[in-house]
Amino acid sequence: MITVTVPATSANVGAGFDSLGLALSMHNVFTFEECDRIRISSVDGTHVPTGANNLVYRSARAVYDQLGIPLRGLRITQRNDIPMARGLGSSSACIVAGILGANALLGNKLTSRQMLTLATAIEGHPDNVAPAMLGGFVTSVIDEGQVYSVKKDIDPELAFAAFVPDFRLLTSKARAALPAMVSHKDAVYNLSRAALATAAFCEGNYALLGVATKDVLHQKYRLPLIEGGDDVFELAHLSFAHEEDVPELDVIPLFEQLEDLEGCVDVLDQMLTLPVVQKRLAQTNRRMEVMLGYSDSSKDAGPTTAMLALHSAQERIAKWAEKNDIDLVLMHGRGGAVGRGGGPANKAVLAQPKGSVNCFFKLTEQGEVIATCAMCISGIVTTVIVALGVVLLVPLQPVLTSPVVATATRYVMPALFGSMATSFFLNKNAGAYVIQGKMKLSLTILVLMMALFLIFPALIPQQGYVLMFSIPVVILIARVFYQKGIVTVTER
Repeated sequence: MITVTVPATSANVGAGFDSLGLALSMHNVFTFEECDRIRISSVDGTHVPTGANNLVYRSARAVYDQLGIPLRGLRITQRNDIPMARGLGSSSACIVAGILGANALLGNKLTSRQMLTLATAIEGHPDNVAPAMLGGFVTSVIDEGQVYSVKKDIDPELAFAAFVPDFRLLTSKARAALPAMVSHKDAVYNLSRAALATAAFCEGNYALLGVATKDVLHQKYRLPLIEGGDDVFELAHLSFAHEEDVPELDVIPLFEQLEDLEGCVDVLDQMLTLPVVQKRLAQTNRRMEVMLGYSDSSKDAGPTTAMLALHSAQERIAKWAEKNDIDLVLMHGRGGAVGRGGGPANKAVLAQPKGSVNCFFKLTEQGEVIATCAMCISGIVTTVIVALGVVLLVPLQPVLTSPVVATATRYVMPALFGSMATSFFLNKNAGAYVIQGKMKLSLTILVLMMALFLIFPALIPQQGYVLMFSIPVVILIARVFYQKGIVTVTER
């Protein structure tokens, strides 16, 4: 029995369309035995063709045919660790395995170049089959039907990350998206970068790969077939960019599900050990954002448990920030509105744990909510005023909740408001009944107080609102009586 192990591959490396490829550390394993008929099976449960149309078998049969040796049958087993139709050379692995396995069964009668040429004839291009057969980083060309390749071992310090989509993209469909002709300018663009990529791998100058892997021949035509592909490429190019060209990005942890909320402090402690986080904290004067999610936590644990977990997490995060000298900014992924999940906006913000609102309250809002608020200027102004007012009020909570201030806001300030209203509505000094002053002064104070109460709605408790707005109603009635001569005002 012959066992063949074939690696996954990444082809079209950078600008090296159909010519540059490299082998990866993921493998498929195949076994071969001659028998009287075709017996093909998958040892890992992956569905594979079990007849003469199996790609491994077809590739093995091509070796027998090239050597003029009849083939009765083969027993083939496959272990498929390389995901199929995901751009990691699963078909090339099958082709190479079939050729290597058959050649070994027949006493290695074909040379490496012959096998590689045969594999390329089956696959159609050498950039996957060459590294699958030879390993390492391989540059290949086809000349008069023969494949010529040069292999360079890959630096063991290099690490590769594969972004594997959750859908299949067949090679045939990807190639069908390419144009039949390209401009001379585009050809030169790719030719120069393909040469640079090869030199960069040979010299170990991997900083050049950011430039050398740019392409205009195929990537822009194929990327629309891969949702999110543009973002992946952008991140990949950023990893090779010069430090001054890389934008400064915050590392923002998200705690949403119940398990995340319970372990938030442990995660934050681990983040502080990361050099990139320490560097960013130094750039921002130790300001750090932490995001809390609301929807998934409610789905995960139920609304009541989620609210308790969110409140506890904020409390612990605030204490962690104080302990580590972090200027904390909590970002609330509430989605709907400022007070989503916490009642009216002012009460929702004021209910946050101590230290979690340091004159900053950042949140997300859904598009339809923003659209509704933005339908009129008053909606925008009201939303901003309510949010701004209560956030600025948070640091004053200890003072505002003291007995003296509580009494004043409950009775004295509403009474004063009513008194100012009296002076305004009667258009004269009310003597012993109001504070002495001109109408203009009374009106100014009245406007200022109304603005104050609009900006800081939490200043007035429920009883105070009743008192504040009931007095002007009484005064309006009194004004009617005054104008009709039913009552008179005596000045002192």
